[in-house]
Amino acid sequence: MAIFRRGRSVPQSPPLPRYVAHMAHETLAAWLDIAVVDAERSRAFYTEILGVSTSAIPMSDEQGSYNDHCLHAVKDGPALAGVCHRRGLNSAVPAAWIPYFRVASLDAAVARAVVLGAAVIDGPRDCAGTHIAIVRDLDGAVFGLVGA
Repeated sequence: MAIFRRGRSVPQSPPLPRYVAHMAHETLAAWLDIAVVDAERSRAFYTEILGVSTSAIPMSDEQGSYNDHCLHAVKDGPALAGVCHRRGLNSAVPAAWIPYFRVASLDAAVARAVVLGAAVIDGPRDCAGTHIAIVRDLDGAVFGLVGA
């Protein structure tokens, strides 16, 4: 199927499968971020690729002040993801996009993950007014947990 715009045919994406289509409205993921060596470079890269706007989050550590960044689908809209420097509080965080899942009790979820064989990479700790932990699952996949 094609859509016509200004006299040109533009291919239309096929509809999303039913099991994926609901994701825009219902999701377990509370946040998504990446920690990298050069957050300024990554911010510019993702801004260009994704067509998003950004806002700076002032940070500091023993080396001085710097900015981490939030990504916004629309200017001044809600923050959807973060691009962070891999330093300070994020020095132990791997350089990969990490989904954060909301749980009722962070401490209970982390304890249960450990009992089931997961490894805690970072936290639990406070971060921007929330309580988080980053965990590596049984297969090596990394994910975050956010306390409700």
